Amino acid sequence: MLVSVLGGVSASTADDCLQRYTGSDGLIHYRNICTGGSPGEPGASGGGSAQPSCYLGRKEKLSYQVGFCRGELSCYQYIPSPLSPTEPAPAGTPPTAVYVDEACFTQPPAEDLVSNVHFWQDAPPVDPAAFIDEAIGNLALPAYTLGVNPPRQAVVGLPTWFWAQGAGAGQITGTSAGGLVGTATPAYMEVDPGDGSGTFRCPWTVTPGAACSYEYARSSVHGTARSASGDPAYAVRTRLVLDLTFQFNGAGIELPAAPPTVSTAWQDTAVPVAEVQSLVVPGTR
Repeated sequence: MLVSVLGGVSASTADDCLQRYTGSDGLIHYRNICTGGSPGEPGASGGGSAQPSCYLGRKEKLSYQVGFCRGELSCYQYIPSPLSPTEPAPAGTPPTAVYVDEACFTQPPAEDLVSNVHFWQDAPPVDPAAFIDEAIGNLALPAYTLGVNPPRQAVVGLPTWFWAQGAGAGQITGTSAGGLVGTATPAYMEVDPGDGSGTFRCPWTVTPGAACSYEYARSSVHGTARSASGDPAYAVRTRLVLDLTFQFNGAGIELPAAPPTVSTAWQDTAVPVAEVQSLVVPGTR
């Protein structure tokens, strides 16, 4: 095991009654050898209580994969470490081993860092399906504003264009979640024109044009939204939908449990619509 100590106190300051071992699942566990307690998950002692005996709030706050109690210390692990190894893995290290970052702290309110060590650990089998939600959450979906033409007021019977201004048209790749990486490919827009006609799909459109257009049949005099000038308007709702694919440890993978698409939140835009009537006066052109 390769260990580098970054804090001022080594991990040997832990409770001497806790014996560290690697379980059949490949994770590091602890057993209380002073009381003859049975093995448990990291931090378990004696009877293997499920309730932690220390503060473990940093696990969620800093996205550690593992949090456990070691004596009077709160310890956490990144598996794998976000840092690259400073030395090659020792001879005999399994090719599936990962570089682990372990940090231990005193209890609140101080929460002083006591030790920070790195070591190689054989990785347990990982179920990529367990990381689907996290991988999707790691995707930075595009922000956009709805482009509308005519720009200030649509007109009954004339095409109104919609497009996702600022969205871009390229693929979006997220960061790794336990080795699972999601990629979102632009697919289409969904538009609810706000007049009660229902939602329709358009091609993914990021520039002005007729690719995504709609003709209003009546004015927005009874619309539920208000334009910037205070006129009645239709509350147009739009969202962008992207197709999802995944890679696990660099190779493409099919995940039946994963949704086929991911979408942005619905976005509301007030679009006023006017009805223009022409008046024909005899004897004039």
